[in-house]
Amino acid sequence: MGATYRYSFNNAGTVIDVFTMAPEDRVNGAPFRCVGCGATMIPALGPKNIWHFRHRSVPPCQNETYLHELAKHVFAQTYVQALKEPTSFYLVWQVGAVCTHFEERFGYTCHQPKEDKQDLTRYFKNVAVEESVGDFRADVLLSSASGKEVILVEIAVTHPCESQKIASGRRIIEIRVSSEEDIELLSHPMVICEGNVTIYNFSSQRYVGDVCKGKCAQPIHVFAVRKSEKGILLEVEAAEIEETWDRKKDGTYHKVIGPVQGSVEAKAELFRRMARESHFAGADIRNCYICKYHGVSLYDPVFCKVYRTGCSSNDATTCDAYRPFTSIEACEAADKTNAEYLEQRKSQRRIDRQIIRQQPTHAASVNPPPALPAQAEPVQPEVRPAWPDPWTIWASRRERGEAEEQPKQPEPLFMCEFCGKQTGDYWSFNRVSKTCKCRECYRAGKY
Repeated sequence: MGATYRYSFNNAGTVIDVFTMAPEDRVNGAPFRCVGCGATMIPALGPKNIWHFRHRSVPPCQNETYLHELAKHVFAQTYVQALKEPTSFYLVWQVGAVCTHFEERFGYTCHQPKEDKQDLTRYFKNVAVEESVGDFRADVLLSSASGKEVILVEIAVTHPCESQKIASGRRIIEIRVSSEEDIELLSHPMVICEGNVTIYNFSSQRYVGDVCKGKCAQPIHVFAVRKSEKGILLEVEAAEIEETWDRKKDGTYHKVIGPVQGSVEAKAELFRRMARESHFAGADIRNCYICKYHGVSLYDPVFCKVYRTGCSSNDATTCDAYRPFTSIEACEAADKTNAEYLEQRKSQRRIDRQIIRQQPTHAASVNPPPALPAQAEPVQPEVRPAWPDPWTIWASRRERGEAEEQPKQPEPLFMCEFCGKQTGDYWSFNRVSKTCKCRECYRAGKY
């Protein structure tokens, strides 16, 4: 079977869909003509095959020509029908919008797209296929009653709209068509500018106003300080900001920051900045990022210089050594010092790793590699004196029988909060106060 088509012209010159035909339309609508080449078409409305049109005798026309001509006439036909009824023929597109719903209370605005639409039949009363305007020829031309305002509708099957037309400044609607399924969308009195539809030279102003009506799903950062003097960085939807604001009545400080964005490191930096900002704004917050004994290490973002251990920044609420900075400049100076120290530690760590890799292993000392011929003896580079490797020395002595088994480290002892004994048998311990809760007191029911 040759090429089949879904659409054809009937005897009235109207594009007709074979799926909407009745058996008697085989005679009433005849003769049928091809949309692409004008040849005679035969409707096949049998019970076995899918209904379709086919050429009577001539070879099938090119698919590109067929789709291009079909899209032009279907669009024009739908627009003419909208003018006759009358009904609206909408052009819908997205414009940038600034939502100001939370601006007055929280100082926050968000940017999001907003749908805008225009009823073309309200301004453009004339429609013509293959009409010239100036130096250009439009596939379909929409014009106002006076003829001063025009819109060019361009159908793109394989060739997009010419750059000269776009540069002319005239308003253009480009519709890309690749199959008969795309034609079905043109039979509805609405053109949505997404996917296969693009508009050029349409002026649209950014909308500023209450777009979301308080129902925005954008995640927002909110910094809060609780009555426990702990700081927390919340991530809530914009629609829940007011609810969260009212629910956190136990807090002493709240600030809406803006949309959630950035990496984990960026969020940690934001928390540190907001903790200091809230402290110098008068909030009752205790945080290690504000303490003058706050340091950094290779493994912990917060390192206490007094207790020589890593901790959470909110551990400052129970720390007796907490001493806050008196100015934001002092905080920044401490950050600079900590950053320099951390960079030195990283640099020294790289050097140590390089030295360890250059040390000969025990296996290499027992089974040295074969010597190279004299003529190919390489020049040995100067090696920096390596630090002694205790593990390599101990393993070598143990293999020779000169060292005992590696001694086990004794369990650390902590003083129990209930009985005051120094013990290593405990359920939990406090690394800041160096105290614990021993198992003996637990069995006695003291906690």
